[in-house]
Amino acid sequence: MQGEVIKFDTAEQQGTIRTETGEEYTFDLTGWRGRGLPDSGLLVSFEAKAEQAYQVFNLPSGQMKAAAYKKVDETEIRPVQTSFWSIMAIGTAAMSVPMGYFVALLGLLFALMGFREARLQPERYKGKGLALAAGALALAVLILTLLVNPEQQ
Repeated sequence: MQGEVIKFDTAEQQGTIRTETGEEYTFDLTGWRGRGLPDSGLLVSFEAKAEQAYQVFNLPSGQMKAAAYKKVDETEIRPVQTSFWSIMAIGTAAMSVPMGYFVALLGLLFALMGFREARLQPERYKGKGLALAAGALALAVLILTLLVNPEQQ
């Protein structure tokens, strides 16, 4: 059978399950086989004998999506976004490998802007690591370009 835990008293270690048809069954903690402790509103499956439920399990539930939120102040909570400049920096730095030092300079500039944005507004933006990686890649391309082809100065 399936139902919903409508109450569970942790002190007495007893609870009540209501089925979709409105029937109520009591259960105690010795009959609980689910994850964690039972709580009100929890959907369960169980076996029943007379008015007693046993072998009570949580019903499978879908996995919740993780989302990053930061508290801005007492009344506002915002989702955290990756800095636009950090994303541009990694793309530009990656493109600088085949395209050369000018694109690497742009990637370095974008990396600085992305790092600054993520550092100054951590409640809104993430992406400091991405900006650092992009800056390192752009700097490596600049150094290698100067070492391999010094006449491009």
